[in-house]
Amino acid sequence: MAEPRPFDTYAATSPPGGSRGANRGPVGVRGRIRSARNVRQPAEAEQARLKPFQQAWADGKGYIVLQSTRPQTLAYSLTDSPAGQLAWIAEKFAAWTSEKSVERDELLTNVSIYWFTGSGASAAQFLYEVAHSGLDWVAPSEVPQGWAVFNTDPIVRRLMDPQHKVVHWSEFEQGGHFPALETPDLLVADVRKFFRDHRP
Repeated sequence: MAEPRPFDTYAATSPPGGSRGANRGPVGVRGRIRSARNVRQPAEAEQARLKPFQQAWADGKGYIVLQSTRPQTLAYSLTDSPAGQLAWIAEKFAAWTSEKSVERDELLTNVSIYWFTGSGASAAQFLYEVAHSGLDWVAPSEVPQGWAVFNTDPIVRRLMDPQHKVVHWSEFEQGGHFPALETPDLLVADVRKFFRDHRP
């Protein structure tokens, strides 16, 4: 049997915060974000526009604080109680999606996959690993990056990519944190455009 040949090039697409592992790859990475983090110091005129983002982050960041500091504590609930797993995911769908953009069966399918595979614990552990990796949330990349930003404010690019190093930046009024479920056609078309424009 022949040894499998390694790929000379590859491409990756990832959810928010998930592009780090692929940032060293030779072709490209596509990341998606939902909320602005204070990457550069905003100008005085931008402060007022940032207040709703900052308030939403202050009110809703408990999940990331828990996952990035005590993931194992959360893991017990997510793998021991189907109600705990459902509540954990359903709350985020309620907070991060527009009303009725995700059907009930899609939500329950998502929760079921986590429950039947016991993936809640490893998902929580992932944010812990990211938070303790020593890399910034928006780590520099040696390959072209494309970002699709859904349901947000144009200020996000000025904060996240002030020097316009991201070679493909798309903003969409529709969608949210889960674009593959909420606006799959927009996401797929944008991913295809990015790779079509930047493949070797």
